[in-house]
Amino acid sequence: MIFVYFATFAALILSYLFLNRKASTRFSTSKRHWFVAGISLFAVQVSITTPMLFSGVFHDTGAHGMWFVWSKYLIAGMVPFVFAPLWIKLKIKTDNEFAIKRFSGPSAVYLQVFRAIYVGFFICCLVLSFQVLAFIKFLAVISDWDRNSLFTLVGFTAIVLSFFNRLRSNLITEYGQAILLLGLMATLLISIHIEVDLSQSIQQLKESEPETLRLIPSLDLSFLIYILVHAFFIHLFDGGGVESQRFFANRSPKNVWKVAVTSGLLVMLFNFFIYLILIAGKATFPNTTVRDGEMKLIEYLQAFSEPPMMALVVVLFSALFLSSFIGLLNWGASYLSLDIYNRYIQPRGWVRKSTFSQWVLVGISGLSITIAFYAEALDYILKIIFNLTAGVAPVFVLRWFWMRINAWSQISAMVGGLIYSALYFLLLEGSDWETTWRTYFSCSAYSLRIYTLTILTTATWLLVTFLTHKDDPAVLHQFKSEVLADFDPFRSIRNAVLYGGLVIGLFFLLFGLLIHAQ
Repeated sequence: MIFVYFATFAALILSYLFLNRKASTRFSTSKRHWFVAGISLFAVQVSITTPMLFSGVFHDTGAHGMWFVWSKYLIAGMVPFVFAPLWIKLKIKTDNEFAIKRFSGPSAVYLQVFRAIYVGFFICCLVLSFQVLAFIKFLAVISDWDRNSLFTLVGFTAIVLSFFNRLRSNLITEYGQAILLLGLMATLLISIHIEVDLSQSIQQLKESEPETLRLIPSLDLSFLIYILVHAFFIHLFDGGGVESQRFFANRSPKNVWKVAVTSGLLVMLFNFFIYLILIAGKATFPNTTVRDGEMKLIEYLQAFSEPPMMALVVVLFSALFLSSFIGLLNWGASYLSLDIYNRYIQPRGWVRKSTFSQWVLVGISGLSITIAFYAEALDYILKIIFNLTAGVAPVFVLRWFWMRINAWSQISAMVGGLIYSALYFLLLEGSDWETTWRTYFSCSAYSLRIYTLTILTTATWLLVTFLTHKDDPAVLHQFKSEVLADFDPFRSIRNAVLYGGLVIGLFFLLFGLLIHAQ
């Protein structure tokens, strides 16, 4: 199987050389039909990490533990119906330029520079390491290579891709990969159903491990952390991330919701496929040789698939990794190239832009590989990201409408999230204080940490907001007239809530009625 990977790698390198010849950024991507943009968004949202993360959570805590990720469905309509149309009106190259459009004075420049470095390099490396670790785990199951050799292989791949990259995301490539992925998952599910009776597998798990299939546990603080804090204080950003390129590619605020609905339905269907494969695998192979829950899905796929089908799995998983890696690399490098190089380095003529971009890409790739090397589990990296962003999301949402928020509010939120996360890890992780409050609230260590970080970060940016000066009224007036003039908040939020309700309804239809039907 490792030779299939090499063949895939060579073919995709040639594809990227052909497709990524022109420099571009994620806000200036070519205009695409909403259906193409929607399927491309689906490809970005699932990537290789999705099935393996689901596998790990499912085997550790059962179905209800996947609300760790599923909670974002509660606010799925906010970006397409509220924020994406506003972003399109700004007509900017990166979302980091928002700081100059919305805020005033030196603090706006400080925010743009700080966020370009913090998000473009540090956060991007964390997100990329998430992808790298997932792919390493995948290769570890399908090959007999040791961990160090696999990291050398993937590290070499990442560095080479960095040199070939031209800061361009190609939606057509992602569209094709998404179609192939859905076709593969459907084919696998049909073959598994022929070999194993899925209804019998479901019934078998109901009898032997009833908690495994339970979607909603008791509403304690450990579960409410997903519904309350994850959804509204971590996931609810304003759409300035890498996924939003697919919204902006449509170029029409009226069609943005079509992109969201297309991707949302496909993500739901994909999750359902993965869930059924996990159920069939767990019921059929209760005593697998793989101990790591995140890797068990790959073992199930190997057990259920004939060699030709497994070769196709290797090809598509490799393609998903490389596509996600390139897209995320572009995301981080676009901040540093456009917000740092164009504004501060190019005017001084210190280094050519192509050289600067290339070293940035290689640096991000190298650090992401290093972080992945020292991480053991996907949810560990994801929890680090959640720790850093707990309580930060409301600033990004409210800054559009609450004009009292200024650049210092956003800076303090991001810096506070970083400092409080570090201090909690150094001073409170595993301490008597943590043990006492965990016992008092009857919640997990992770829940207590997220609640604590959210409260501290939120209190910090609110305090800074009222202690610092308001922005220049002329800048605020320009922003409101350019972006908010014809904005109907009631209609937008209504549509967002209706879409979120539709997603949750379909979610329980698929995962509740079908899985738990007698």
